[in-house]
Amino acid sequence: MFYTFFIISGIIYLCFKLKLGNKTISTLFAGITFLLITTNISVKNAWIYASQFNHEMFYQLSIALKADHIENGVVCLKYDMFNELKTNPHFILREPIFYNNWECRMLSEMNGIDLKKIRVYNADRQTKCEMVFLYKNGKVIRER
Repeated sequence: MFYTFFIISGIIYLCFKLKLGNKTISTLFAGITFLLITTNISVKNAWIYASQFNHEMFYQLSIALKADHIENGVVCLKYDMFNELKTNPHFILREPIFYNNWECRMLSEMNGIDLKKIRVYNADRQTKCEMVFLYKNGKVIRER
């Protein structure tokens, strides 16, 4: 949002320095404001949806861990991130989707996974896993 205000302020400043007419400035201002605000809203919505996606994935993992009576160990969570990005129209950015191992601690804690006993990692980023769970179509299934 601050980026949008910065760009709009800069364009207005340049328009006054170039001594463009008021109608030109107001038309340019309206067009650029509409474009940038729409982009900001789309990015915000993508981040919100990605947060819900991450939360749902870890919630399903915590259910699977309880169902399999797993109380400790190193668990890897596997899912097809690239397919998810291609097929899910809500995602416009890759960044907010769970990928890095440093994200696991907060997502695990939010979903009731005991961090002292169970370590969760992304299967693409961690090679030594005692158990691997696959997230597909909203469900978590144990692979090994």
